[in-house]
Amino acid sequence: RGKGNWPRALQILIKFNKVCKNLVSMGYQCIDLAHFAIEAGLLSRQINEEISRNVDNMLAGETTITRILYDESIFPVFFKGLVNEKVTKSMRITRARISKREDILLKFRKLIEIPDIMQPTLTILHLLIPYHSPYVFDRDGNFVTLEEQESKSRRDNYVEQIKYLNKRILESIDIIIEKSDPKPIIIIQADEGSYPEGYNYVEPNLNKYPVDMLRHKFAIFNAYYLPDADQSYLYPSISPVNTFRLIFNLYFNKNYELLRDKHYNTNYANFYRYVDVTEKIENN
Repeated sequence: RGKGNWPRALQILIKFNKVCKNLVSMGYQCIDLAHFAIEAGLLSRQINEEISRNVDNMLAGETTITRILYDESIFPVFFKGLVNEKVTKSMRITRARISKREDILLKFRKLIEIPDIMQPTLTILHLLIPYHSPYVFDRDGNFVTLEEQESKSRRDNYVEQIKYLNKRILESIDIIIEKSDPKPIIIIQADEGSYPEGYNYVEPNLNKYPVDMLRHKFAIFNAYYLPDADQSYLYPSISPVNTFRLIFNLYFNKNYELLRDKHYNTNYANFYRYVDVTEKIENN
């Protein structure tokens, strides 16, 4: 399957996840800045509409007639013959890059507004930055053109974006903590490690990769801010499977058993196959 063709069964499990369901039953509002939490449709549409307006404003005056002919005409094939293909291709690329940039900037703006909501919330924010192309920020947050991106290595582009991301995250955390009463619980967690050279996300053979590749892929950033809680319950090898079990135990008087922190290899070609690589990673 292609990267974007998620099976319906997994979409349902993600959308109606138990964490949000439990918190909603206790009076919390689940706010989706990531497009996969429950009760999030309206906010997602509002965000997408605002991003679209911002992109249009930024592109105003830049080949406006060409954009209208290409994007809004009911005869795109006819107009493709009239409009220089290089111009339209460049315009599509620029639009996509600005759109990604606006998506990230808008989510940061929305994030620091969350403490203004009187109702207790669970806010999920997912940013396709810094590893994912296109790279649209330098270390100071300036827009990076395609030409500027291609003049640098992937590593250099990654470093530039992560320096900007680190700055924005720290600024946002300071604002959220200052505005919040009671103090917020904050988890900063990568969804996956970066792809080492030769690692393919549609590789059918899940047993293909050596231990050094697997360790690289399974290494994630995982930071916890747990105010007024017993920090001794945190341990260096904690993985996402225990994140909310720990939080429910510490703050909601639950008694969830912490699970073994295992590692399972899967990818976009193996939605329902999971190969346990825990022993391989830990013992080699």
